[in-house]
Amino acid sequence: MIKAIILAAAVLGEHWVCGVPTLVDPAHINLFDFDTSGDDLVVHAPGPTAVNLRYHMLRNDDRAIVVEWPTLLPAKHGLAVIDKVLGSFKVYVDPEIVAGGNVEGLISAEGSCLMFGGSRINDGE
Repeated sequence: MIKAIILAAAVLGEHWVCGVPTLVDPAHINLFDFDTSGDDLVVHAPGPTAVNLRYHMLRNDDRAIVVEWPTLLPAKHGLAVIDKVLGSFKVYVDPEIVAGGNVEGLISAEGSCLMFGGSRINDGE
């Protein structure tokens, strides 16, 4: 029954908020407000006139959301992973996707996440 509810949420869209400590001062937290919309993870930018960013999801199942993620390092690619089981958010630099679909590599940022029900956005936008 619980698995059916989780799978239904993945189909309908999910709303996640993740907090990641800044590198300058771990007491300050950057908040990321995400929604799933179709095959995209939408990052809500703060402010009424800000533009939301969309990243294509490589994976979205009952265990994790994995998306390509920009890095500030030249010639490096990244992946962001929301672990739905642990409630964690990690950004990997030059990662590998290994057996079972797990991601391994250097972690450049990590924090915690909570899911707040269904997506707040309309998939027809």
